Amino acid sequence: MWCDIMNIIKKSPDKYGLQKVGKNCHRIVKILKEYNDEQPAIDDLTKLMVGEIVEQDLTGSSPVQEAEAGNLGNRINVLEAALECIRDGLIQSMGDPDRMEKAAREAVKKINDLVEGRKDK
Repeated sequence: MWCDIMNIIKKSPDKYGLQKVGKNCHRIVKILKEYNDEQPAIDDLTKLMVGEIVEQDLTGSSPVQEAEAGNLGNRINVLEAALECIRDGLIQSMGDPDRMEKAAREAVKKINDLVEGRKDK
């Protein structure tokens, strides 16, 4: 049986594994679901291969969860851009006490705007 040569030889808690396929061939695999019995796993693999189900059916993720993950990714991008802007403003004001105070006040305002904007949602 083909399963005999496809052993997961290492598995991480992140649901990834290292699969040995042959003497000199290894793969990094993503574990979609774990099973206690072989037959349900074979049944689901067959359904997945013929298109009766998709990966999300096995992982339990939903369009809502995927949308939330996308929103979180967008939020992280916004925060990174804001931090870069704050950093650049502070760097440019170094050495000039008047400009440094103004840059610090602007940085605090930007941070407050981001934090308050998040609370409104």
